[in-house]
Amino acid sequence: GINLTGVDLSEAQLAAARAKNPVATYVHADASRLPFPDASFDRVHATWLLEHVADPCAVLREARRVLAPGGFVHVCEVDNASLRVSPPLPDLTATFDALNLAQAAAGGDPFVGRRLEALAREAGFGDVVAREVLLLGDDAHPAMREALYEEFAGICESLDEALAPDEVARARRAAAELRARGEGTSLEYRPVVLRAR
Repeated sequence: GINLTGVDLSEAQLAAARAKNPVATYVHADASRLPFPDASFDRVHATWLLEHVADPCAVLREARRVLAPGGFVHVCEVDNASLRVSPPLPDLTATFDALNLAQAAAGGDPFVGRRLEALAREAGFGDVVAREVLLLGDDAHPAMREALYEEFAGICESLDEALAPDEVARARRAAAELRARGEGTSLEYRPVVLRAR
């Protein structure tokens, strides 16, 4: 009973979304210049988007513009400084250090989660709640540990275009090391979620 619209700047991502989830309408657009009238949507959601844009406040202002009165914006974002593994994995640490530098050089912010509340207020939202969410995989949470290791291994394997060849090789080693881990190890990550209107 809902009308769902997906937006992406990448035609390849839109094609993949259409194939996987044909229930939505997909629009090729820039999130900072959406092709929709004011007050078009009851909810606006973005996950892992603001870390990639040079002006996250512009995206949030645009989300506010297309939000209907009484509606909410929901955002989930990264804070890569919160990544912890035990025992430590030097290849993973070096990979994320290189990724963070590459993302910042490209105009993004791998720590934008910690700025979400301030960005939302700057964008004009008055009712803002931002909080860290603990994602913890350890011996007490083995299914979560396995899912987190797989997620972060996948991130490491997706960096071919972002990193130099020697860094890509190190990232692949980090992915293999994550997948080989088990009992007695842990991964902790704290993304930030925002609800604003």
